Amino acid sequence: MAKIPHTNTTENIQHIGNTTLWPGDTREVEESLIPGKAPDQEAAPDPTDPIAELLAENKGVIERQIQARDETGRPIIDMEALLTLEAAENATEKPRKGVLSAIAEEKLRRAQELSHAPAPDETA
Repeated sequence: MAKIPHTNTTENIQHIGNTTLWPGDTREVEESLIPGKAPDQEAAPDPTDPIAELLAENKGVIERQIQARDETGRPIIDMEALLTLEAAENATEKPRKGVLSAIAEEKLRRAQELSHAPAPDETA
């Protein structure tokens, strides 16, 4: 994190991180630790993040999206996105068992599909 100068304009001692600022004192402190300072735009979640949008849905919608296939039969949500979705759901305050179960079932189904897939043609 970037350090920026911060002046204690109060009549009291301020403690920001491991820095003590006496009234009228100016020191460089980490920007993210300054009270009342708005977080950077970089730290804000991306409103167009498809994983975040999907996570906001209910279990039924998430389950349908996980199982959805395109016209060639390939999953719409690839394995990397599926694992990201699982990690994001686990990181929530109250992970939904139904969503985690649906993700686990889809991972198992995909693993079974891979184990039954024909071996690549080695003569080509």
